[in-house]
This record gives sequence, structure tokens and C-alpha cells, in this order.
Amino acid sequence: SNHNIQAGYSFQSINGKNSFHTLGGYYKLNEKHVLAVGVRYFMQDKIELTNDGYTYNTFRPYDMMLDIAYARKMTDAFSLSLNLRYASSKISNVPGIDKRGSALAIDLGMNYHKESYSIAATLSNLGMLMDYGSDDFRMPAHAKLGGAYWWTLQQDHRITASVEGRYNFLPSHEQFFSAGGGAEYCFRGLVAVRGGYHVGEKNKSPGNYATAGCGVYIGPVTADFAYTFAEDDSSVMNKVWMVTAGIRF
Repeated sequence: SNHNIQAGYSFQSINGKNSFHTLGGYYKLNEKHVLAVGVRYFMQDKIELTNDGYTYNTFRPYDMMLDIAYARKMTDAFSLSLNLRYASSKISNVPGIDKRGSALAIDLGMNYHKESYSIAATLSNLGMLMDYGSDDFRMPAHAKLGGAYWWTLQQDHRITASVEGRYNFLPSHEQFFSAGGGAEYCFRGLVAVRGGYHVGEKNKSPGNYATAGCGVYIGPVTADFAYTFAEDDSSVMNKVWMVTAGIRF
């Protein structure tokens, strides 16, 4: 990025019942070192516990993740990154069975960036089991590889095309491949429109869905909107919308 400081907040509505909040930013210490922090909070729909038609308790499961990352530019084109994640989760609030868990994990990343293209690879969620006391679960570790290529036409117009592949390798019983691609058109760095498509195994991933979005950038202020359309109406990615606001210097 050409900016030394950037921060933003995004809100994502999933099926009108679940919400996902993200707050984060980065600070470029100098041309070689960058620090970033972020917090993500996923709130699920309310669950009612009943007995003979009487509701005796209600609760909303949640997941929270706190990230602290460091990136270093090794050469003019190549950089490495390390992210430390603390994850906290609550899946039950039944009296006497209050299931809360926490774990630590790391992400490793690399990026190769040239004037008109970039290639990036990451390994994510490498770490501890999520311990809920009587049960523990493996966080969904995955590997990603992606790339982007952009064309600048007469300085006012820029078109970017990107592709990405993902392999979830942990837990072992939920391994799957998924992939996606997209394109963006940006006019004078002020307005952008985007579209993309994701493919994945229906029973293990969100499945197949399309995305559409737009962005407006005025001075230091940024605003983006995105919407998804899934082939399967029951998909978690069907009719999902997200709005993001940020500031950069």
C-alpha cells in the first residue's frame, strides 16, 4: 500500500440473523516494517432452550478473534508476514454446562509484488485445539494461493483480475478444495465496481456463489459495499451483504 496508516470497520449480515463485525488497521513503521491489529466478532442467531413449551434460557453463541501481525519487506518485491491470533468461543450457556473455549494460532504469509501483478500464499490457523473443557476441536487450518494482474489504461482506468485457490487440511475429516476469481474496474482511484465467483464442495464449504460490489474513495475516506448470490438458497453465503468504512493517510 502507498499509505502509512489505514483503519476500517466492516459489518456483515448473514441470512439476516447472524452478524460479523471486523475492526482493524495497520501502521507502516518505515519502508520495510508494518504492524497491524484487528478484532473480529461473529454473533450467531439467538437460541432458545425450552422444556415442555416453557423457555427457561436464551443465549447467542459467538466467536471472537484478536489478531496482531507483523510484515517485513525482504526485497523490493518480496515480503513475509507473521500473525498471532487469540480465538475465544462460546457455544452453550446451559446452566451447569457453560461451554467456552479459547486457543492460540498463527498465520504465515508471503507476497511477491511487481509493477503489474502480485502473487501471495498463506498458511492460516496453525495452532492449538479449541478447548471447551469436556470437548476440544481443531480450528479450520487452510492454505491459500492467489494472484492478481492489473492493467492501467490512459491513467484514468484500471482493470484488475484475480484468482485464488484454497485447501482446508484440518480437521482431517473436513478437508476440501475451493477456488474463486474476480475482476474490478476502477476510475481515477475514486469509484470501483467488482464481480466474482466462488466454487466449492456443497457439503463441506459454502458451495458456489457469486459476488458483486462497489467502492467510493474520496480523499482519506473509503466506503465499500458487497453482496453475494448463492446457487443454493440454503447456503450460508446466500443473500449476504457487507458494508465497510475506512480512513487512510
